[in-house]
Amino acid sequence: MYLLKLADGINPLDDRPVGTDEVLNNERIRKCLAYAAEVLDKSAGGENSQPTVRKSRSKQEFSVSREDAAKIPVSSAPMRISQLTAVINDAVCGNGMKKLQSRMINAWLVEKGFLKNSEGFPGKHHREVTERSQEIGIEARQEMGVNGSYTAIVYHEKAQRFIIDHLSEIVEFSAKEEV
Repeated sequence: MYLLKLADGINPLDDRPVGTDEVLNNERIRKCLAYAAEVLDKSAGGENSQPTVRKSRSKQEFSVSREDAAKIPVSSAPMRISQLTAVINDAVCGNGMKKLQSRMINAWLVEKGFLKNSEGFPGKHHREVTERSQEIGIEARQEMGVNGSYTAIVYHEKAQRFIIDHLSEIVEFSAKEEV
């Protein structure tokens, strides 16, 4: 749990996004933490652990009512999509529900023209802001990482609220497009 939160750029002690200048915002570090969490989860069947009991029922698809969406907190500090997705999942998802994924939000934002897919190096795809991005509070900014400068897309309070207000539409789009 702690490693997954760190991998999503969330401080596990207070559930607040880590600062943009923190080493935990480095993409390689976050991927490494996510991988370590996955390995630990898979190897948890050690001598002292209880056997895993699989439930025959699959998890319910992600869904959120307007009332629950209104209760999802937004941050005055800009955050990345993975951080926003973690905040949404922490507020909405119980053990019996599948989690919302960042790629679902990104695909919907691309569809609506707020982001666009681009190809950098051959075979390497990334997203970029569009002219419409600024309308809802999405910004690209240069940040420094361990391996130098990179472009990060951040979501200001207005964009966070916009995404939360459109969660039902995002989920519906994702189901149709099989994102």
